Amino acid sequence: MSERVVVVDWPQIAKRGEVLFPGALVVYANGSLPMEALETDDCIIVSTNAERLTDFCQQVVSASCRLVRYSTDDISQFTTREEVVQWHQQGGLAEYKGSPIPSPAPQVQKPVKPIPPGATNEAPTEPAGAGLDEPPEWMDEIPDALEMHQHSVRIASDLKKQAFAESGPHEWSEPADLWGTSPLPNFPPECLPPEIATYVLDQADRAGVDPAQVALNCYVACAGLIRVGINLQMQEDSGEDGRTWREKPILWGAVVGDPSTGKGPALDIALHKFYKIAAALRAKDESLWEQYDKDSKIYEKRMQSWYVEQAKTPTGLMEPSAPTKPPRERLWTDDVTKEVVAKLLTENPRGKICIIKDELASWFGGFDAYGNGKSDKDRPDWLSFYESKERYIDRAMEGRSYHVDSWGGVILGGIQPEVLSKISGKLGADGMLQRFQIIVSKPKRQIAKRPANADAVRDWNRIMENLAAMQPDTQSVQLSPEAAAFMDQQVEWISNAMQSGVAPALVAALGKWEGLFGRLMLVSQCISAAALGMRSPAAYVPLKVAQQAWAWMQSLLWPHAVTFYMGQIDQGDEYASVRAFADFCLARDVEAVQPYEMTQRWSHYRRFKTIQQRREFWARVEQVGWVRPLGAFDRNNAIARAYEINPRVYDGRFRAQAFTAKSAAVRYRDAMHPAMVRAQGREPGED
Repeated sequence: MSERVVVVDWPQIAKRGEVLFPGALVVYANGSLPMEALETDDCIIVSTNAERLTDFCQQVVSASCRLVRYSTDDISQFTTREEVVQWHQQGGLAEYKGSPIPSPAPQVQKPVKPIPPGATNEAPTEPAGAGLDEPPEWMDEIPDALEMHQHSVRIASDLKKQAFAESGPHEWSEPADLWGTSPLPNFPPECLPPEIATYVLDQADRAGVDPAQVALNCYVACAGLIRVGINLQMQEDSGEDGRTWREKPILWGAVVGDPSTGKGPALDIALHKFYKIAAALRAKDESLWEQYDKDSKIYEKRMQSWYVEQAKTPTGLMEPSAPTKPPRERLWTDDVTKEVVAKLLTENPRGKICIIKDELASWFGGFDAYGNGKSDKDRPDWLSFYESKERYIDRAMEGRSYHVDSWGGVILGGIQPEVLSKISGKLGADGMLQRFQIIVSKPKRQIAKRPANADAVRDWNRIMENLAAMQPDTQSVQLSPEAAAFMDQQVEWISNAMQSGVAPALVAALGKWEGLFGRLMLVSQCISAAALGMRSPAAYVPLKVAQQAWAWMQSLLWPHAVTFYMGQIDQGDEYASVRAFADFCLARDVEAVQPYEMTQRWSHYRRFKTIQQRREFWARVEQVGWVRPLGAFDRNNAIARAYEINPRVYDGRFRAQAFTAKSAAVRYRDAMHPAMVRAQGREPGED
């Protein structure tokens, strides 16, 4: 940059700079220098205070910068640049070069102005407005410090943009939606296994509900039919210890929405055939158990007779054989007590069970049913229900323990936002909520009054039946080399997203995504096999299945998770400060801020009493993509002298939140200064 930049530390001279420094860009800085100005080829920093000039010296990064000091009395004499130059030639200017810390400058004797011919030695009468108290005619108005600050930060931002334009492109990252107000995308059909996509879209259209709700319910319902013995090997076999990482077909899903969004109809679409299969299994088991009950009674009579004969004369008669206890296949239950679920799992050869609740609030409320709500001893058991591992369920009141080979299962249902907000504080602490795939429901649409797609319904029913009949192979399903390479790429995306500064609860949910990716691939692989009538899934997951599962996560789950965790879950005081800062920026349309001045301009910032607290605050704001450091850091290398605001926050994406923030700022201003408002000829609250 070739333009001369003059940085001054008092607003009057900044306004007068157009006369004192014609052709130069004059920037007002109050305690902190804009680094973009210092990086120019010709920059002069002017101050009337030796201590402040010393602080400025510590910030100078360019050897070409010049630092000069005027006294207030001296500068008040001059109204033209010629007078300033003449004064400088007479030695009235103290100048420092470079960045070492100078000692306080010696007092400079006030120069004597030349006496024009015909004048006397009496002090000349200065024209009105020549001093600081009475500005000259060309100064129509002296802006206050706040307006001058806003002017300076805009100049600093312009300098920054010009420097980037000269050095090459420099893109901002996407700013995080801190309120979850970004519109949810339309449902992407490519995120579903193609074998069930037609059914989902057709049924959602006929019910007038969001396809995302139906899609989640159908995906989880399919997972609920697959036996737990069918699993996906996520890494190379570790040998004889059997500790290789494998994922099982266990998915948890929750639709968050008001009763008017059609959560019930969307659930019925997915579970209609599911319930029929469960009823058929129950009918088959009942006939077997009826025969078992008859055989058991006969066995008891034979045993009694055998005991009598043995008591009389031991003849060595063979003891009667007991009848074989038949399996009791259960697909689902709506009883959420641990005892009932453990009892069902001990008898269930499928290795898992589905918990289906129209309102999941009753499941969450069922925790610690026998502890009167005084402890959280049930929570670890339900957390491990997502993993499906061997577990003992102990009940001292019953005097027994349930040994469950596979404690785990699918959970599916809906919940209202108001109910969830009341319990989210406890759920957000241990990852319980983050195990769920969350879909935020949209309002109902107009119902399509037409017959259902018969082919799609027939294919869906056949897939569900085949999934229920599918048996595990001797080997686990594995990833093909192409699918494994693709997954490694997406795991890197997950890692980057976790470090992008999003809400802590959302980061915790992303921590489950690598395992969820494997589970979705496994379920999709089984759906593809069921559509072909295969008795077991194919041995290797192809690339197209991996791509479809990832599309489900990134195109559907991700925007819904952002909306849910950013907008409907309390993130705590630390994250509330980030939101408050975002409201501050949107209400004032600032392009840059200086932490030093934030202590005077923003009461929320004064809550941070220590350097460490302020450093953590700015780190969080930078992580969410709202700011980036502008220039050098302070002497503690903790906080930048200034922070530039991401211009993308003003492109209209946060229009609603900006309106809310500006309205709140107007109400606050009017409440603090009602007399000033009325002096302007309007009532408080009017814009």
